[in-house]
Amino acid sequence: MAKGGIELVWSGKSQRVPRAGEWGDLELAERQQPGATSAQLGLVYAGESDSGGATGSTRAHPGDDGDNRNGDGGVNQADASGNLLVFGDNLVAMEALASRFEGQIDVVYIDPPFATGLSYYSQTQAGEEQVAIERTAYHDGRTGGLGDYLDALYARLTLMHRLLKADGKLFLHCDWRANSMLRLILDELFGPACFRNEIVWRRAPNLGRQAASRQLGRVFDTILVYSKTPGAAFAGVLPRKTHVVALDGNGKPKGARWDADRKAYFTTAPRGDYTDASITELRAQGRVYDSATGTVYIKYFLREDERGAWVKDQPVDALWDDFEVRPLRHRAKSEDMGYDTQKPEGLLERILSWASKPGDLVADFYCGSGTTLAVAARLGRRWIGCDAGLVAIDVTRKRLAAISPFDVVTTARAEQATFLASGGAAAILAAYGAKAFGVRLGVREQCVVAVAEGARVTSGEAEAACQEACRRGLTSVHLLGWSWGEDMAELRACGHAQGLAVELRTIPIELARGARSGLFLPPVELEVSLRRVGDEVAIELARLTCPERKPRGATGVQGLPITALVTTWMVDFRYDGRLFRPGVRFGQRRGEPIELTTPLQRRGRYGTRACVAVTTIFGDSVTRVVELGG
Repeated sequence: MAKGGIELVWSGKSQRVPRAGEWGDLELAERQQPGATSAQLGLVYAGESDSGGATGSTRAHPGDDGDNRNGDGGVNQADASGNLLVFGDNLVAMEALASRFEGQIDVVYIDPPFATGLSYYSQTQAGEEQVAIERTAYHDGRTGGLGDYLDALYARLTLMHRLLKADGKLFLHCDWRANSMLRLILDELFGPACFRNEIVWRRAPNLGRQAASRQLGRVFDTILVYSKTPGAAFAGVLPRKTHVVALDGNGKPKGARWDADRKAYFTTAPRGDYTDASITELRAQGRVYDSATGTVYIKYFLREDERGAWVKDQPVDALWDDFEVRPLRHRAKSEDMGYDTQKPEGLLERILSWASKPGDLVADFYCGSGTTLAVAARLGRRWIGCDAGLVAIDVTRKRLAAISPFDVVTTARAEQATFLASGGAAAILAAYGAKAFGVRLGVREQCVVAVAEGARVTSGEAEAACQEACRRGLTSVHLLGWSWGEDMAELRACGHAQGLAVELRTIPIELARGARSGLFLPPVELEVSLRRVGDEVAIELARLTCPERKPRGATGVQGLPITALVTTWMVDFRYDGRLFRPGVRFGQRRGEPIELTTPLQRRGRYGTRACVAVTTIFGDSVTRVVELGG
């Protein structure tokens, strides 16, 4: 700390300096290219030609063991200039990005968890009857309490400071629970002289329970604004707010005068603290009004908007409660992605228009429903987004796919490998309720539990676990893995000869991120069928099973059709066994059931194999390979 500085200290405060990671910690999962969207089907075709594949090349689905790295350890053909959507822990992601993007980001906006201890959801309409389904988007809470929460943000804010340009800006969205402590952390990391604004945004009206309580309603959030260097200029346009001026009985703006030279109405305000030199300059601009008594006033001109109404533009101060940044509930339904805690586009448009210019690089490392990224794309900014929740990535991918090219990369295998290398198998067995008797083996009740050495359980690991179960006289085996492929039936068959029941369970990624418990659910299973018409082929989603999932808002999944279970699905009709190129994409559309069959693909648009990737309403991701023949 500099002399006279202030530091916020809490129990267990991290002293670890986040490493400058390598780009190789990120794996390219897919490349999305904007295409023509069918309003009827919700279908998007990626750019293709009859002789070539979808534009760009992408890595296989997450969990594929194909080699996707180029000669220097980076991601194969990743767009190093920006437009990256990262699925994974943002700490791991930022450490990986630092080797390429340190000192390169113009604006970081984050809307991190607020330490509420609550769970938040993403709403969707599913099935022909449009059943309301809620999937868990994220849980806003840390097992170690407030100190753990501050520790997590401290490490991440340290990396954000590193990634920002010398004149870059950070916007941190928070509320009353932690804003005072976060202000002190930012003063420590950026320096008090780099504090620029504390914006108060009115996020809700004072209604309902809070209005009836015995205290004042908590209806606003705080956005803390820091620059990396003191006094760094804001690259964009100073935000202004607009309101319509009421008309008097003669149809003229109330309280306004007419300026014959400008042919516009104006209102006036006292000169305030304008100096004589400033008044001289304003007079030359026609902005000074001299009253009959000789008092000097400043003119503020009205303008006529596209509707013919006279409106008044005013500079925005730090209190944001005007129409342009009104809460999401009062904005167009087309903007609502059904994602709890989603922020309105108007709020991000004001921030990005003020703090950046076209071509600048914008990042949001808690991107949620993708509002920051969608606004950045619309304003001509490059972008990087990150979120640890598959639901958030799914919603963001759908939102961005039609408007912006981007790569989807993942930190999943880096997180899993690091966790397992540090003794994570023991934590997995403990969370599953098994007593360990080996590095990756344990016993729970009458079954042997085996943890995969890598992302997936191999047939050798399954056979070894079955042999151990027979040796101990147990009746079943549970195989725990991070992801699953087409070999699930083969793994289950490993116990048939010995009369053992073999179950597959997915390890929750939350364990690799510090959680001590989680749901070990059976893998989602997908069946697809192939339809041929002459030389043309189409793929249909035939069956999808989601065992033990219990959607919020519905009693269960047994009665839900496949159209209700799928939120998005994509097909690469030229799958080469390693790279995934989504050429056809479908997504849930409000009020319409999702299409289950692709259009027929004529010869020249498909190869010998196709890969189908499906995301479910529960946030699961599953892929299947289809043999198309010659």
